[in-house]
Amino acid sequence: MISSGKHQQVELAFDVDADTFFMLSANYGQSGAKIARHDNHFVLRLESETSSASG
Repeated sequence: MISSGKHQQVELAFDVDADTFFMLSANYGQSGAKIARHDNHFVLRLESETSSASG
């Protein structure tokens, strides 16, 4: 879902083991993604690539 570019955030509503967590960190961390814990789940969020526009 994140790789498709259609979603800025995905909540992983299942157990994530250490190997999967580090794989997600390695794959998406370089592109600016943040992984945070929310309740009992992890949330993978891409920072939007917006630039400041003056009008």
